[in-house]
Amino acid sequence: MTFDEWVTKYRVKMTRGRQGAEDLVLGKFGEIAEDDNALHLRLLAVPRDRDMNKALNLRKRQAEAGGLKPVHVTEHVYESVWAFSADDDAHSRLAIELVAPRRKRMVILTDERKAVLAGILAVARQNRAQITLQNAVS
Repeated sequence: MTFDEWVTKYRVKMTRGRQGAEDLVLGKFGEIAEDDNALHLRLLAVPRDRDMNKALNLRKRQAEAGGLKPVHVTEHVYESVWAFSADDDAHSRLAIELVAPRRKRMVILTDERKAVLAGILAVARQNRAQITLQNAVS
């Protein structure tokens, strides 16, 4: 599963990297990125100078208990990096819970709701056209 497919499946917002930078899923407690055919959960202080040692230490213990593979974990350093497979649903959900990213909203419009929204849009366009005409006449 590619990173784009993973982002779509779990409905999280992704920040696309520019000029060779990596694509990231940013969250309150770090980020998730793709590296070497695996996804990496990076538990980091966000913003970088923020004191959040207790929260990061708790999340580090939860990641270890959840079975994520340690990549860069040190005993007395609160920030850590964990690897997990994109195909593993339990690890993916745990990583999303630990990093707390922004979620994509998914709105399913019914035919009734579409009709109501189309009516609102038509009224707004009509009002805007009238204002434009009044400004042109003045």
